[in-house]
Amino acid sequence: MITPVQAVDAIDPAFVPRFRAEVAAIPVADESVLYEEDTGTLHQLDAVATVVCSMFDGSSSMGEAVDELAEAFGADRDVVGADVLRLVRHLAGMGLLDGLPAHEAPVGDPDDG
Repeated sequence: MITPVQAVDAIDPAFVPRFRAEVAAIPVADESVLYEEDTGTLHQLDAVATVVCSMFDGSSSMGEAVDELAEAFGADRDVVGADVLRLVRHLAGMGLLDGLPAHEAPVGDPDDG
């Protein structure tokens, strides 16, 4: 049996991120808030995380999103890839993404590391 930690750690560029149906993204200026309708929990995203999460359409892989972001911002693909992977694993660990079991507690801080 795959544990939640193993599932989150296995996320790679082929993973296709999509928020659970119970998670709504609410724009607030250039940032956004994720609202978990089933728990009433709010999660604030900064402007960069908002742009990244806007690409979680359930059809594009994380690697494809990284390619688009790196090109759009003229940034190093490896740096963008590492940042996006850390964010996706963090969101998955909180149980916000489809297809992965949630941790009982969030997986690290996306700003750590």
